[in-house]
Amino acid sequence: MGKQSINVLAIDEAGRGPVIGSLFIAGVIIDESKAEKFSSDGVRDSKKMSPEKRDFFFSKIKEEAVKVYCVEVTASEIDYKRKKISLNELEAEKMARVIEQALEEGIRFDKLILDVPDPTGKQFVDRIKRYVDLPEGLEIIAEHGADDTYPACSVASVIAKVNRDRSVRRIEEEFGLDLNSGYPHESKVIDYMKRVIREKGEYPDFVRESWATAERIRGEVVQRKIGDY
Repeated sequence: MGKQSINVLAIDEAGRGPVIGSLFIAGVIIDESKAEKFSSDGVRDSKKMSPEKRDFFFSKIKEEAVKVYCVEVTASEIDYKRKKISLNELEAEKMARVIEQALEEGIRFDKLILDVPDPTGKQFVDRIKRYVDLPEGLEIIAEHGADDTYPACSVASVIAKVNRDRSVRRIEEEFGLDLNSGYPHESKVIDYMKRVIREKGEYPDFVRESWATAERIRGEVVQRKIGDY
């Protein structure tokens, strides 16, 4: 009798830090041996891969995985939820939703691997348990940098990152912009945000208004206008 495959549900995010665009939470259920094969073929934490390599493996992962989930959390939802809960809590809520979907669909997974933002894995798993009942005896790995340590989590990071990048490209095409990756330290992003506040007085809904960068730029532009009188 052959060795039974071990299915892993690995979950990672992309787009936590940017001031532009959505956050994506990806969950991938995949045979552990297939995830290891992807690792030997060059899949890493998606931040360490070129866009071309990520795109290449994106379709391969979708073909080989048992199931792929991807949850989009828009800038507007992030702003709204952060009035009540932390970003870490929001991530836990969305990751729990991925787990819940897999359980509702009855798809077997023997191990759960989470890339976590909290100081300890236990702290984050406790958050998740507020939103979903985890199966008894489920092996759970919850670590900082899991996407760089566990092949299945690297696979999930590719799904999240490609979806995130494609969503930013769609914003650029629709509005005729060049936003790089949408991070607050990028000069093109800062220049755009200053321009849109000066010209329109408000940000479009793809800007995370609750970010300190967005609040600071709005304040600077308002003060400058007051100084003009």
